Amino acid sequence: MKYLKFKIPSEEGKESTKTSALEKILVWLLEKFIPKANPDFDTKYDDVETWFIEYDEENDYTNREIGLNKDGHVIVLGPFQKNLGYWVDNDFTLQNYEDYFDVQYIDKAVFEELWRKIETKQAILSFLTKWNPIGVPEDIAKDEYINYVDLIESSLQSKDELRKCLIGILRETMGLDISSSEAFADIENACDELIKLKIDK
Repeated sequence: MKYLKFKIPSEEGKESTKTSALEKILVWLLEKFIPKANPDFDTKYDDVETWFIEYDEENDYTNREIGLNKDGHVIVLGPFQKNLGYWVDNDFTLQNYEDYFDVQYIDKAVFEELWRKIETKQAILSFLTKWNPIGVPEDIAKDEYINYVDLIESSLQSKDELRKCLIGILRETMGLDISSSEAFADIENACDELIKLKIDK
């Protein structure tokens, strides 16, 4: 495997032939693949500034991808759950990447750490939307719960800490009554499911 990263050219460089050709490729990919292949990320690709790519040299295809925004936060990855991926779902070769971008090769460990972080965050968010303790409509559940993901992730090292975290979120932030035995049993079940998402380095 080869691991590489590159930045999407900024607005300033759009006069060049290289960038113009790249723009056409990116627009074509957006129109052809993103709406149906990446339902969770289709609105985020425009915000990706830096891409990290795992490329399978033996079989000549993009195996995995990670996209970071201008603040350095991971906002997309693929393949993941229902999302095939932006670059995974096309025929870009390693030579294509080198021709169209200023590619830097990186260590596998750098890629894997980024992958682990976002994979865990997405799994937490997926659980929260299914658990849905405040019963919001399905189409807005992810937006409703995304702000709790980092707090929950930081509590996965200990079930006691995770339990305190969930109780604080449910009682203090969401204003829910969790005094019943059923509510506490529900929290325990949530802890058991979430703790499974912890991935050791």
